[in-house]
Amino acid sequence: MLALIERRERMVSKSELLELVWPNLFVEENNLQVQVSTLRKVLGMQAVVTVTGQGYRFAMALEERSLPPAEAVPGLSTSLPAAPRKLIGRDQELVELLELVQAYPLVSIVGAAGIGKSAFALTAAHRLKPAIWVELSAITDPEQLVLAVACALMLPIPTSEPLAELLLALASLDVVLILDGAEHLLEAIARLAWLIGEKAPRIRLLITSQAALRVESERVFRLGGLPVPGIDMSADEAMQYAAVMLFADQAQALDRTFRVTPQNVAAVISVCRQLNGMALPIKLAAARLPLLGVRGVASRLGERLEMLNGLRRGGNGGRQQTLGAGLEWSYSLLSPVEQTLLRRCAVFVGGFTLELATAVCAEITLDKWAAINALDALVDRSLVEVQDGPVRRYQLCEYVCEYAMARLDRAGETGFLRHRHALSVTELMIRAYEAYWRAADKSWLEEYAADTDNVRAALDWSQDHQPELALKLLGVSGPLFFQQGLVSEGRQRFLSFESVAMALMQTLVLEISPFDLETLLARYWLEFSRLHTGSSTTRSAGFSSRALVFYRSLGDQCGVFLALCRAMDSAVLPSCEARCILEEIIEIECADWPPRLRAERLLAEVILYQRCEQPEDACFALESLQLLALSAGLESTERLALNGQAKLNLAKGEYECALQRSQALCAHRGTYRNIVLPHALATMAMALLSLEKMREARKVLADFVCESRSLGWEWFGLYTDLFVWLATLESRIAVAARLMGYAKLAYDPAGARDFNMTRIRVRISHKIYERLDKSFIARLMTEGARMDREMFCTLALSRQTVGLDVPTVSDLEG
Repeated sequence: MLALIERRERMVSKSELLELVWPNLFVEENNLQVQVSTLRKVLGMQAVVTVTGQGYRFAMALEERSLPPAEAVPGLSTSLPAAPRKLIGRDQELVELLELVQAYPLVSIVGAAGIGKSAFALTAAHRLKPAIWVELSAITDPEQLVLAVACALMLPIPTSEPLAELLLALASLDVVLILDGAEHLLEAIARLAWLIGEKAPRIRLLITSQAALRVESERVFRLGGLPVPGIDMSADEAMQYAAVMLFADQAQALDRTFRVTPQNVAAVISVCRQLNGMALPIKLAAARLPLLGVRGVASRLGERLEMLNGLRRGGNGGRQQTLGAGLEWSYSLLSPVEQTLLRRCAVFVGGFTLELATAVCAEITLDKWAAINALDALVDRSLVEVQDGPVRRYQLCEYVCEYAMARLDRAGETGFLRHRHALSVTELMIRAYEAYWRAADKSWLEEYAADTDNVRAALDWSQDHQPELALKLLGVSGPLFFQQGLVSEGRQRFLSFESVAMALMQTLVLEISPFDLETLLARYWLEFSRLHTGSSTTRSAGFSSRALVFYRSLGDQCGVFLALCRAMDSAVLPSCEARCILEEIIEIECADWPPRLRAERLLAEVILYQRCEQPEDACFALESLQLLALSAGLESTERLALNGQAKLNLAKGEYECALQRSQALCAHRGTYRNIVLPHALATMAMALLSLEKMREARKVLADFVCESRSLGWEWFGLYTDLFVWLATLESRIAVAARLMGYAKLAYDPAGARDFNMTRIRVRISHKIYERLDKSFIARLMTEGARMDREMFCTLALSRQTVGLDVPTVSDLEG
């Protein structure tokens, strides 16, 4: 308006007006039309004349007069934009917001772009009348703020002293003033808010912004994403979550027949989870349904910035209507240092700590404290989320991360940052490995487990670009995989680097000192051995012997001790040799070593005593192990000891006692996976089958299948004879013979041994051979050996009648 008034003697073209009001910015012409329309609403249609093809001219006469006192303003207009059609999932938050606005003079709704701040505030505004709505998105000059507020209040236009005249007009008013989209005018609004508090105390301010004003009187209402359901929920359960409700509502606006069903619920949940429950992205995703369908939308969210960039008709055409535009706007408001940190944070997977962020992102051009201050600003602007927990962590939501990664690529920094990320994660895991032997399970996992995805990402990058670094990282990451029950994944990752490790054993790597190389390889083989504990004792022994060679060369007595303890797990180790190894283990052990290290010796003793059939000695060692683990907070070791005691109960025929112990182990559900659970389920099944409680055993074995499947079929081969035993007790003898054919293949190659399973295997084999002809058993076993795991489980847990008329492999395949 000021631009038109100053040039009221002539026509001002659209291009000139755009350049005067928004210099050096690209602004669409419809924004200009919106501003002119607003002026006409305030001043009357005759105020601004439009000459087609030429431009605009201010047509009102100017009066030299002061602003009349505010109390003389007749009938203050409180017209608001139309309320949102429906506000989904914010009912309780709305109640809390209204209470805050009634109680405090300045409340800021703060949240990320696309979270739904404007709709939330507008819904509140219609409950807070009298309320005035001021749209700030088109204002680029802080000097225009006073004019925008005056226009929204339909007050006479301030002239010589705009701010003073506005404050005078506001002084006697009692309204809620809502400033929408304030993130680019924070300083100006902070100053205005302070002055309003001083000069017009009955005015209540409600701000929507990506960042807080950070003034003393401000109350921040941080708006997060809508609640999202868990991955495996049913359609009815998923519809109880606001994110899914919003998606369904938007989908039904385009297709009235749309429903969340058992067939599409997984895809709907995936969409809502990948979009972090953010309102605008969910609406834009739903708008793609007619073209792509639910599964098509879900499968293309890896390219969400492109897919969700379609402009919705009927909007303002600006940043609130497309995901990409909103992110561009947010990025443009950042300082150069903040922009640098945001794009560099894209290399993290699953979040990061402050320490990891500074280690990866800070360098010569971005020092540590600059990075810390920039991270604080990114959190304040809702671009980085804070994850509360025992260790404070930060995370970019997925679509912000995708945008930041594109910016990182554009800046040419991707390779450099990936390398720094891999180096920093390796240093983190070296500290984790050293802390592991001294720490309790819970505190150690709280400190390091959250960075598992960062470890995976660093391994993936290093495998292609710096294999020696990946090998170093693997060697110190073994406990991370082991303690979380990710043994199968860890074993596969170690296996993929076995050839690299073998090559390093044969050649000298100039970039690595001999000491560092030997340490690297010693840890790699030791942890590779640990990950084969109980599943492949032959490979475990081979890897531990390689580790032992390097640790002896290094003169590392603690490493020698651990490698010898791992060697005890070998099923082919003669008892006399095992006793000699145990003697050396005892000789090396120091009384002041941390409990986790001393527990390794007790585990080695248990293995020896069980192999030599010394149950009393094994029982004493297990009790000692349990007490040591309990006192030191080694929960996983304590569970191993309890499960070992339950297995000894089975060996002694104390089936009820074994059942009680295994049930207690299975009942434990903590934050982290119970790594003993598959063994405890197998022990419980053994106890139930020994008591001939087949119905309960069948259920436990079904649970064992589910748990084993979730672990990549970890430990499944060790216990497959339990399914043969069930079929035998149920007189499904021909089925049992087929299952025995599969079990023999699944059990033998692993080299794993369980002293109870060995006895069970012999006993049920005799029963089968007592009932069926040897040649027929051979045929059935051959057929059974052709089954895969799923077919084996289906046959084992099916309810077939007694006799030979059982399903064949071809039947199952059909």
